[in-house]
Amino acid sequence: DSEYVSASAKELKMKDGKCDREVDESFGYRFINFLTVFSVISQVVVCRECKGDVTFLEGSRRGLGSKIIVKCNNCSDHSINSYSLINDRAYEVNTRMIFAIRLLGIGINGIKKFCAFMDLPKPVFQVTYDKIVSNISIATECVRTLCLKSAAEEEKLLSIEHNNNDGLTVSGDGSWRKRGFSLIDELTIFYGLAIRRNTESVEKMRNDIWATLYHKISTDEQPQHNKCPVGIDSWCSWQQSKALGTLSSYQYKPAMHKNVFEAIKPIYEDLSSDDLLSRCLGGYTQNQNESFNAVVWAIAPITVSSRKTVLDIASDIATITFNEGLSGLFSIYDALGIIVGRSLFDFCMKSDANRIKDAERSISKKSKTARRSLTSSRKELEDQNTNLEGQLYGAGIAK
Repeated sequence: DSEYVSASAKELKMKDGKCDREVDESFGYRFINFLTVFSVISQVVVCRECKGDVTFLEGSRRGLGSKIIVKCNNCSDHSINSYSLINDRAYEVNTRMIFAIRLLGIGINGIKKFCAFMDLPKPVFQVTYDKIVSNISIATECVRTLCLKSAAEEEKLLSIEHNNNDGLTVSGDGSWRKRGFSLIDELTIFYGLAIRRNTESVEKMRNDIWATLYHKISTDEQPQHNKCPVGIDSWCSWQQSKALGTLSSYQYKPAMHKNVFEAIKPIYEDLSSDDLLSRCLGGYTQNQNESFNAVVWAIAPITVSSRKTVLDIASDIATITFNEGLSGLFSIYDALGIIVGRSLFDFCMKSDANRIKDAERSISKKSKTARRSLTSSRKELEDQNTNLEGQLYGAGIAK
């Protein structure tokens, strides 16, 4: 119930999120055919009191949980809970099922379909489902708060180590931009390419960033391509034409308006600062915001309408797994009163280890080169179908 979860959450806060992790080696669930298994058991066991025959029945069903009734014709019945209880009241399998299915982006109707096609009992009713979702929300909010606190403390320590006392950096994704802003799209692409193609040098990053901007304001009367790479292999069409000796016939497309240039120039000065560009050295260019959003959308798909509680749970879990990995969800289980067994523990730990390996692999030189080549090829193919100034040419940035 909510009181139990709230109490567990408060206990987590008191412990500052540092919960001891013990894995119950004997714990685990199995799918069994009730009739097949217990009809055989009834043939090989007898009542301990009278040595008479016993049979096994199912009763007091609540969602996926129920009681197994051990019935003897001569003695009183005995009952066994088919699953562990949370706070001696609720079958934990129901909470576990709803939490697991929510991680997959599926709600109560999906659980009903899953249970039906697996010939499982009907899941909990809508009212109980809503209560469990509310409890999950309480637990995830608590763990998310602890996770953010831990991340902030870690960032502060790293900032001190690097003599950066200007505060924390906050980023956001580009979803605010609307379709049609072709100039913004171009400059965004060019800026990103300038960063990714010069991950070993701040000066080269800065030069290419400004080269693309000045390239945009160049005219016949005032060409400004001195920062653009020279030669026929240059991304700059003016430099290509110069190398081929065809400048006399070179035609400019409409240049960026001077007022626009003056408006965005201060932004470029900020975006080409030493402090910012130095953080891009080494090619660590993963878009964390899009990665975070991907986790949220996996739990609460953007194609399906989700209520606020579900969205809150999705964002909480995304925050936790983004910062701590899947093993960060163990604390949610603790708050909910769910046991962490060996299968769950091993899966989460292995997934987190693979996540680190994949991240390291993605920033290897060979992988980066192949990815840039593939991205460039896709962009070139896309741009062939548009009349967008700044088509990518060869290894270049703008046309």
